[in-house]
Amino acid sequence: MTARDLVALVAMMVVLAGTVTATGICARRFNLCPELSRKTLHVVLGFTTLGFPLMFSGFIPVLLLALAS
Repeated sequence: MTARDLVALVAMMVVLAGTVTATGICARRFNLCPELSRKTLHVVLGFTTLGFPLMFSGFIPVLLLALAS
């Protein structure tokens, strides 16, 4: 695992945690139904994972990210 992988791993953890937090805040503030906030979260996180092959040089950082979540 390279230093670039480590930086990308930390950045992705921050982005994923921020996405979950922002979705929860928006759901409470705008009184969204739970189904809509859940689907929004799945779409955003799905698109985020599409960039994993460009960010990480191997599977170990992705495995660590999955284990951390």
